[in-house]
Amino acid sequence: LMTYDPATKRVFTLNRRGYSVTAIDAKDGTVAGTIELDARPEFAVSDAKGRLFVSLWEKETILPIDARKLTAAGEPWKPGPCERPTSMAIDQKNGRLFVGCENRFMAVLDANNGRLITKVPTGPGRAAATAFDPQTRLVFGSNGEGTGGEGTVTVIRQESADKYSVVETVKIGAGAKNVALDEK
Repeated sequence: LMTYDPATKRVFTLNRRGYSVTAIDAKDGTVAGTIELDARPEFAVSDAKGRLFVSLWEKETILPIDARKLTAAGEPWKPGPCERPTSMAIDQKNGRLFVGCENRFMAVLDANNGRLITKVPTGPGRAAATAFDPQTRLVFGSNGEGTGGEGTVTVIRQESADKYSVVETVKIGAGAKNVALDEK
């Protein structure tokens, strides 16, 4: 998995087998450095201000990283009772981090300090992907195959920075779990 941080103009690759994150200068392709981790990185998002958030699946935590210094930017955050954080999206304007959890809910964290704002139920199956549309203020959480053998996407409305409600859970078909958001 890779993600881009516009503040540092770096691409970050998650090295799942090597338990690390590598930063690459997007302009010239050189390696800026590698951040060693003590657990497998599962997913990462950027706040577009020079901070990266990396989910550490086995430790069930989110690690904030300083994308400029290539070091941890504090202690790992425990996203409430989230089991196996598998995916994330971010609301950059309101500083909210959306974390897909394997135990059928999405944790909403304050991206400034990791405080749990709320948790929202999601559909059956393992959390697979998360996306946030800042225009419609909808959060999409896809879930791998659940009890009915079909993948689903739970659509969540952001009523305010701290209030969320499930709009619906849509069946998307067997094996379906990835999400891509076209903001246009």
